[in-house]
Amino acid sequence: MSDSVINEKANSMNISEQDLNTLINLNANFLMTNEEIRNYIIKERDYMQKVFSVWEDSYMKNLTLTSVGIAIGHANVKRNVGEFTDLSIWIN
Repeated sequence: MSDSVINEKANSMNISEQDLNTLINLNANFLMTNEEIRNYIIKERDYMQKVFSVWEDSYMKNLTLTSVGIAIGHANVKRNVGEFTDLSIWIN
């Protein structure tokens, strides 16, 4: 999340200024890099190494989602887990 999204959510939840600053600092200082995320995922689920390899070594890496695809995915996640972030966050 960007700082502005954190600010917006914190304000809507009446989070104190001190806690808001803590959240922003945690987000800035403990956010993993793409490589750290990849290594963590592979460590937890070794079969993901193959998924990453297929993605990087094929034309799949050039695929992008349309706004319709993003909306369908968002609706599916929301259906399965209940409340989820606002769709406008995902579509520019």
